[in-house]
Amino acid sequence: MRNEQKLAELLRHYGPLLRYIIAAIVHNTQDQEECILEVTLRVWKKDPE
Repeated sequence: MRNEQKLAELLRHYGPLLRYIIAAIVHNTQDQEECILEVTLRVWKKDPE
């Protein structure tokens, strides 16, 4: 089972950096949010639990 708390901690720690990097590449805010969601889902699927 995947640990939602671990994912939340990861996003709390790396979320601002992730947003900063994506904002420099993708200028549309809706597209930025979609990118962040995609990254989050990929991390979620890689969780070994």
